[in-house]
Amino acid sequence: MKIYSNPDLKVTLNNHHYGVNLTAFDEKLSKDFRLISINEDEQGKEFVSTMEHFKYPIYGVQWHPEKNMFEWDQNDDGTMYENIEHSFEAVLAAQYPANLFLNEARKNDQIFKDPVFEKSKLIYNYNSTVSSYGFIQSYYFDDLEF
Repeated sequence: MKIYSNPDLKVTLNNHHYGVNLTAFDEKLSKDFRLISINEDEQGKEFVSTMEHFKYPIYGVQWHPEKNMFEWDQNDDGTMYENIEHSFEAVLAAQYPANLFLNEARKNDQIFKDPVFEKSKLIYNYNSTVSSYGFIQSYYFDDLEF
């Protein structure tokens, strides 16, 4: 939390034009969601950047936790695309929601009954397609049989 709350560390990428403002959050979401963080957009307008449901494992982020660890692209002039921070602190900040998500997923007790069938469904069996951006990979599945 020290990393997130340090104003000198820019560890979350906030490149959005629209967000939930605090008034709308208070009026429409506050009975179900806990406000975790707020941020400011490029015009200095505050928005809700992280929230979690009081009862269910539902989280909302209006920032990009994936970018610090996984997006490495450059503009034509050689500068880093979107000024994505890749410092040690930024990567730690990105790992926190990733680990939270994985810990929530581990609570699910559903498993494949057949290990051979499970192995056939692993992502390593499929080819990814790289987008025109150069850093986004997509997977397309024809067979969704589970």
